[in-house]
Amino acid sequence: MEVKVIGCSTTWTDKPVSCYCINNKIIVDSGEGTLKYYKQNNVNFLDVNNIFITHLHTDHFAGLGAYISQVLVYEDESKKYRLSIYGPKGIKKALNILAQNFACPTINKKVEDYINVVEISSKEQIIEVENFKIKPFILNHGGLTNIGYVFEDFSSAVGFSGDCTYDENVKEFVANTKVAFLDCCSEKTTPSHMGADKFKYLQQCFPNKRLIATHSTDEFILKAKEYDIETTYSGKKYNF
Repeated sequence: MEVKVIGCSTTWTDKPVSCYCINNKIIVDSGEGTLKYYKQNNVNFLDVNNIFITHLHTDHFAGLGAYISQVLVYEDESKKYRLSIYGPKGIKKALNILAQNFACPTINKKVEDYINVVEISSKEQIIEVENFKIKPFILNHGGLTNIGYVFEDFSSAVGFSGDCTYDENVKEFVANTKVAFLDCCSEKTTPSHMGADKFKYLQQCFPNKRLIATHSTDEFILKAKEYDIETTYSGKKYNF
């Protein structure tokens, strides 16, 4: 499994926000501004047929405007439902707002009539695409529902937490991975984000898992080595 980090930073940095690409065909999150970094990472968004959104904050889904424009404006009827977008409850409404107010306001089309939009409400809602079995996990981002996804194939199980604070669901999420790209925003855990304290606790609980900190502030990235926490960066490529 190849994972390209297109973006992994918070909104409050000069770096690309959350976006990951698996095997050049699957996208996990697509925050605002991330499309311009696809070419730098040799990703053609027309090759992407499945997108997984963790939650409905702009730094995780607002970059979908380009996909919506492509499908609603330029693709012909034969390509209806070429693209599938998965996300938490409310994503259909959010995508229509994005399309009608920002992406293509002159086009009177509903997103769900051209794109297969799947709202995920349960961890039992297993998805199978591109030879992956994808397990969703309901995580907590300050009271907002956030979907963590674990992608399993014959070689690995890689998880993407999105933004979340610590609870037992995060522990279960990590338990189902071999590698996890896991929210670690700063030194201390808050009601919305995990910090180094809980990240280290999960490392202790799962010493054989590889946990990679994402959504980190610039200040924390400078301190991560002190905590023996692995961070990542835009343009990094992994093979698991």
